[in-house]
Parts: sequence; structure tokens; C-alpha cells
Amino acid sequence: MFSPHLSRAKSCLIRIPIAFFFMNETSTITFLGLVLIWLMPSATHAQLAGDAPALTPQETEAYEMSPALGVGCNPRRHNSIEGSESLIERETGALPGTAAFYHNFEGTFIVLEAYDEDFWGHCLVFTWFGGPLSSGTYQISQLAMERLESQLDVQEHAFFSMAAMRNPGENPVLVAESGTLDLSTVESGSMTGGFDLTGFLLDGPTRIDDVVWSGTFRAVGAP
Repeated sequence: MFSPHLSRAKSCLIRIPIAFFFMNETSTITFLGLVLIWLMPSATHAQLAGDAPALTPQETEAYEMSPALGVGCNPRRHNSIEGSESLIERETGALPGTAAFYHNFEGTFIVLEAYDEDFWGHCLVFTWFGGPLSSGTYQISQLAMERLESQLDVQEHAFFSMAAMRNPGENPVLVAESGTLDLSTVESGSMTGGFDLTGFLLDGPTRIDDVVWSGTFRAVGAP
């Protein structure tokens, strides 16, 4: 059966979010600025490039498609979300924050994020291009256009995920390769759950580390 969600997702991911068209000027500038800053190679990029392993074509594709998921990040929303919480567990230290979810013409976004007044912070996005969600366990897959097309054909959906972190001296991006997302409760105004994922960090197009993240969240519906 034809999936309008996935068809729109393909269009969105090919051309990078057409949701810009629906944003006001301030929102557009904020989002574009954050994506460009987050994905810009940091000062460490030149030092790391010589020693880092080359990305495979599949890894390069996932990295280049990741900004399309970044439309879910929103520093302005972070300070206005009440009654939510999230915790990302990493080997290098936990990342507490808020959690929000929303639906649009592309699909469903679950966003775990936190920022300070200078926009230093993090944003982890889980994106679902299928139909309505319910409680249960969902797979996390690595971004790939062929995988999107396969989901369209067989109607077996998975979450896609990426994260961006902006800190002094480094702006790593996480590309999720695999994992699971468990939704404990799904209601009209809230979602609770947890996740486990494996992936790799990049500084610009340079792979810098393999990571395993896990966490929990209580997300509230966002406009």
C-alpha cells in the first residue's frame, strides 16, 4: 500500500527540509544558523583528518542526509516545554534535558534537547515516517535512501536518528547505525520511553569515534 508519509519523507530528505517554507523569518534564521554551525568542522577537524578512517559510501550518505532530521531541533521550544524530561547516557557523561514530540506532514519527531543562552547544547532526534505510533518496541536504522524506498515498498518502518552537539571547540554529529526505541506509553499529549543505539561521531566529514548511547524520556506534545 502506498505510504504518503514515506513519499513525503523521500522528497524532504532529497531536497533538505521544505519545512523552511512554513517557518517565520526568525525560526528559519535560527534553524539554518544552528544546522550550519553544528555541521561545520571544528578546529580539531584538520588535526583528526589525517588519522581518521575514510567513511564508506553508506556512512557518507547517512551523514549527508542527517541535516534533514535536524529540522526537529528548536532552542526556542526547549525553554518553553514544561513537564518533560530526558536523560542521555554516554561513556563521556550524561546529558539531561527536555523532550518533545510533534507531528507534521513529514512524520513524527521525538526530540531530546538542551541549550544554554549561547545555544551550546545538544539535540537528539528520532524520526518516524510511518503512520500513528503506539506502545511497543521499534527498530532504529541508519539513514539511507534505498532503505526509505524499501520501507515504502514493504510497509515495514523503522526510526531514523541523528544528534548534534555544539560545545566550545567541537561540533560533533552523531549518525545512528542501529538500535531500538521502546515506547512505554503513547497518549495524545505525552509519550514515555527509552532507547539504546549504536552509531558514530563525526567532526565535519571526519569519523572520530564509535559510540553506544542509551536513555529515557518523558516527552510532551509540542505545537
